Amino acid sequence: MKYIQIQGEIAIAYSLVQMLPSISLTFTEPSEIVILDIHALQNQFYFSSNIIVRLESTVELLFNELKAKETSNEIYIIAFSDDERHKCFSSYI
Repeated sequence: MKYIQIQGEIAIAYSLVQMLPSISLTFTEPSEIVILDIHALQNQFYFSSNIIVRLESTVELLFNELKAKETSNEIYIIAFSDDERHKCFSSYI
């Protein structure tokens, strides 16, 4: 979740989580929402029980695309925000 750093700033993820519970249930089960690239697993618990949250990542797709372009003359640099992100995603490289 984004932290609010200045007065009047909107935490977009928090606002989204507040709106999503108003999604109607289907006839047989809760609605399913797929969210890409939220890498903090605890965020799934902000949603109400009438929504099934499936967290997916596109990081592997990005790395596969970069590997497919290895023969080009372009140079790619991948920077991780912290050691935890490096541990999590370096296996894709």
